[in-house]
Amino acid sequence: MTFIGLNRIGRWNFFAPDRSGNWETIPLDERMPIFTQHQEDYWSTDDWQSEAAGKTSSSTGSKLIRYAKPGTELYDYTVAATPVAVVDGFEAGLRHVLSDDERKDSVLLYWGFSTGGAFMWPLAERVQPDGFLNWGSSPTGIGYFYGAVSGDRWDWLYGQSALRVRGRGIEDFEFYNKNADPANKEARWQRNLQEPRFKGVEDSLMFFNVAALAEHAMRLYQSDFLPEEKRKQGYVSIFQEIVDVAMPGEALKDVPIWDMNGSLDEVYPPEWMVAARDIQAPYTGKHMITRIEGLNHSIVDRQVRVIGPVWLKAIESGYFD
Repeated sequence: MTFIGLNRIGRWNFFAPDRSGNWETIPLDERMPIFTQHQEDYWSTDDWQSEAAGKTSSSTGSKLIRYAKPGTELYDYTVAATPVAVVDGFEAGLRHVLSDDERKDSVLLYWGFSTGGAFMWPLAERVQPDGFLNWGSSPTGIGYFYGAVSGDRWDWLYGQSALRVRGRGIEDFEFYNKNADPANKEARWQRNLQEPRFKGVEDSLMFFNVAALAEHAMRLYQSDFLPEEKRKQGYVSIFQEIVDVAMPGEALKDVPIWDMNGSLDEVYPPEWMVAARDIQAPYTGKHMITRIEGLNHSIVDRQVRVIGPVWLKAIESGYFD
């Protein structure tokens, strides 16, 4: 069994001293996406501005958000990083490490934890897997929005998340660790500080902030780096490509889906997952929802020791045959 880890764009720290991607050398409140290994220096604080988060789609307690300033290289990279570009990157990475010959002799299963899940569904349109074996995975953007509507959250469409970088400080950590063992909690936080601790360009797709998606498409259309042949396709074409990433596609009809999360999941409540499955049903085939009592939205060691064996049982059961 081989695990292929595709990194979400901007979240690998190429300036880590040991090239490990670790973020601990960059202050928590100065972390911004790094889009290329060829960047010579980390971003200056003059490249972006910070402000209070206010009300966002997420309820995890984020206090600060940051925006790249127009006219900076950081701004251009952020505008270029549309949901379509993110899926392009996942496809390129997957094809690089899994050749067509290996693919023929493999059972390929997709999993994207949390926000990562929102990008696995459109990836299936590019490279069709043999199934989805999920844990705590976001449904499609429209599926997650429908789940929110079932909880009477209609405001997600209007979230101002275009080009936003959402800082994830101690408040976010506490949100997911309410029941953590106090003896291990501080050590866990210190480990978490090695991670990016921000959400880059992913939120608008996952939450289906369609107004933000429209803004992102327009900023790309107006940019001076967009290839002319792409601009000639027109704004509507660019916007449609972005919105399509949030929708279930035809490839899912032939792909078995094993969705799984915990009964205490803070961001994908059980009833929301059922609602997401319902709205996606016309576009999907076999779709199982499994719930593990007492687990929350996390991949800490003690939960992985439960999730892993269930995954293996799902494979061994013939569900994906």
